[in-house]
Amino acid sequence: MKCFQVRLPSFEQLSRPDQTRLVLGLVSFFAHLGGCRLLTYVTPWKLENVVKERRELAVSAPEEWQRRRLREEVQLLRRVAKDRQLLKIRHYLLVEEDDVNVADLAAWGLYAEEQAAPPPLAGQYRERVDHLEPIIQEETGRWQTDNSRPRAAILASHELLRVWGARQPLADLVNQAEGPLVLAVDLRKTRPERVEMAANSWLAVSREGGRAVNQEAVKAAQAAEFALNADGEAVHEARVAVMLLEPEADRLRQRMRALGRRLTRHMGVDWLYGYQQAAAELFTPVARPQGLPSGHHNVLSSGAAVMAGVWGYGSTQSNEGVYVGERLSLSGGGSRGLYYLQGWRGQRPHHLNAFGKTGSGKSTNIRALLAREAEQGTQIIILDPQPHVRRFVNMFDPDTVAYHRVGYGRLT
Repeated sequence: MKCFQVRLPSFEQLSRPDQTRLVLGLVSFFAHLGGCRLLTYVTPWKLENVVKERRELAVSAPEEWQRRRLREEVQLLRRVAKDRQLLKIRHYLLVEEDDVNVADLAAWGLYAEEQAAPPPLAGQYRERVDHLEPIIQEETGRWQTDNSRPRAAILASHELLRVWGARQPLADLVNQAEGPLVLAVDLRKTRPERVEMAANSWLAVSREGGRAVNQEAVKAAQAAEFALNADGEAVHEARVAVMLLEPEADRLRQRMRALGRRLTRHMGVDWLYGYQQAAAELFTPVARPQGLPSGHHNVLSSGAAVMAGVWGYGSTQSNEGVYVGERLSLSGGGSRGLYYLQGWRGQRPHHLNAFGKTGSGKSTNIRALLAREAEQGTQIIILDPQPHVRRFVNMFDPDTVAYHRVGYGRLT
């Protein structure tokens, strides 16, 4: 994929409606491309260091008028930092077509130069249920959490539309960033037969196992039907993924919950429990996350379908198991494999034994499985002799969970 760094003229200084119109203008040419991705890096910019530097200059300036001007500048910077948040924003456009060049982008009023987008995550990361954790290898060979790098959490939305355009929430997301984030807007043309399979697959997901109806899957099935009936128009699949970056896990979860509440007013949101590493590939030049199954009619949530996209739907996958997630070993040789839960038959009781080495993903996949069940309204009761369940409890709002610690001396 070709990558361009694109500059939008004075994006931060525009009003909210003007920002939305500008983003709409940016994506208006997507319909002419087979596939492209817009990456937006947002970093809050603090002025403390600038204020400190100008204050030191004011003290050392030889002339009184120079010192006075510098003191006025320091006061202005303080007022700006107090009244509004300053953001550093960078945009990168990844295009699959080789014939797209800088002149084509200039026709849409964009300043562009061919330049690779920096990876949002550097170094090794391991997958937790709801986020990615930075790790570092010690001299003994053990992998430990690296607190010098940020943790990352990703949520995503998926839509099928005839003519796709950015909505105001995307401009608000950039303008109201409460911390570092990366926004990925992925758009691809899709064939009508794929849309038809998508509609059938989403409908099957909404009725899976006789459990509570998955409302997001119902909406996605309706969107696929709507797009399928758009004769003579190009049908696009749009995926919006947001990666939040924070050094502390608690703060990261707080931002995720707040962002989820904001976005659900405008679009469907999938929390991607157990799919965080696959979702991270949407922030790279990879066209499609690897390792996901080709058919998703028997998954436990829409997370895998959001990641694989419309062209990933199909009937080639076996119906004998339920797709749970994937095993990723980022700290070892990069091994990857799929997990399936065998023997799920509606509401009949069943047993599951999970075997694997320490760190192979047993607890992570089980917690992801339970989290996706909780998303569909299932009551979850966990008895755990080890403190691992505490991590699971911390993923949810306190009003929705109850945690009771019981000593061994009180158990029978």
